[in-house]
Amino acid sequence: AALLELVSAGVPAGELPVGVAVYDADLRLWRGSPLIDEIAGVPQLVGDRLAQLTERLSPAGSHQRSLDGEWGMIAAALRTHHTQVGDLDLRGEHGLARSMRITVIPWLRGGEEMLALVFTDISDLRRAEREARTLCQRAERGRAWLAASAEITTSVLAAPDPRDAFGLVARIGRRAAAADIGMVAVPDEDGTLVVTAAAAAPGLPADAESLRGLTVTLAAGFPADVLAAGHAVALEGLSLRGNRVVPTPVLPLAAALAVPLRLAR
Repeated sequence: AALLELVSAGVPAGELPVGVAVYDADLRLWRGSPLIDEIAGVPQLVGDRLAQLTERLSPAGSHQRSLDGEWGMIAAALRTHHTQVGDLDLRGEHGLARSMRITVIPWLRGGEEMLALVFTDISDLRRAEREARTLCQRAERGRAWLAASAEITTSVLAAPDPRDAFGLVARIGRRAAAADIGMVAVPDEDGTLVVTAAAAAPGLPADAESLRGLTVTLAAGFPADVLAAGHAVALEGLSLRGNRVVPTPVLPLAAALAVPLRLAR
């Protein structure tokens, strides 16, 4: 209300505290603050159609409404005579987008129906929210790995047969990493890694039984001493090779996490 009073009182556009654009009954620009030009990235001239701006705005999420259209914020504001608020992405030059919170305010000026759009740049807020989500996800993954480590330790100690223990490790590791496949590979007498136990997500073209006995080849350039030092390493990919007994599965692996496992008797 205070903002509309400033606009209707004829306060110079440069003195308005936020980015505001006021459109007449034909949805053509009547007044606008200089900040609108900065937000839009191109000058907004008196008489410009609102459609020139709305075509560059899209809902920030599936739960947000568009600005235009039959069920958009503008139509709802004009139909209900109530303020509408939503978050939209403003597409700028070179494909870069800014996150905007837009308030659509219908009002009357001398009996003429007007529409005020208030723009607030919330790009920093959205960035902070994304960073907070990332931190939360990392914390969740950390807790999941700690729980999985404890479960693996307990299960291995309780397993009567090493093969059972390896199977538990593969299943728990796959679940903790939210991966498609979990495998335990043990070096043979030549140092070649051979899949001893595996677990596969439902719907894959290979199951645990078909993976057992395959040879694992790590990505090119992978430093062998890293696993010996006891560090988990993210790999760009690895390959599985079969033999005369176990055929090679058609199963491209885009990325992998190699985790060293030591069992002491």
